[in-house]
Amino acid sequence: MEQRRFYFHWLGEARQRSGGASYQGFVNNLEKDAFDNATDQDRLAIEAAGLRQPYKVKELPKAKGPGRDWKLDELVRFAEPKLTGRNFKNGQKMYAAARCIVCHRFNDEGGATGPDLTQVAGRFSLKDLSESIVEPSKVIADQYPAPPS
Repeated sequence: MEQRRFYFHWLGEARQRSGGASYQGFVNNLEKDAFDNATDQDRLAIEAAGLRQPYKVKELPKAKGPGRDWKLDELVRFAEPKLTGRNFKNGQKMYAAARCIVCHRFNDEGGATGPDLTQVAGRFSLKDLSESIVEPSKVIADQYPAPPS
């Protein structure tokens, strides 16, 4: 962590200097790469130490539809036969509307206070994922803080 502290402090100082037209972009890319390649636990530590600003949520879209209080078995039964022809753009929008993006990263976008969800579909079953959606606070690893209210 001491090396990360030094590196991110150095990046902060580098931001104060001037360079060519692309200089700030290069510094931003260095910071983004260093943060993206850190573990989830290190990302938390970097943000907690004030070395990088936490993810700021853009204006969130409004959730669509009347909503529903899903039960786990209902969701699994509903989702299993319908995992073809999905609308990924709408899924991305609803992921943001449900505020998942505030804590979780997906494809290099989002917060770092929860685990990165980019590869989650390859690691967990539909039932496990559904349970995490229906009951998001049921299982939280010790390395992650309570979600913001």
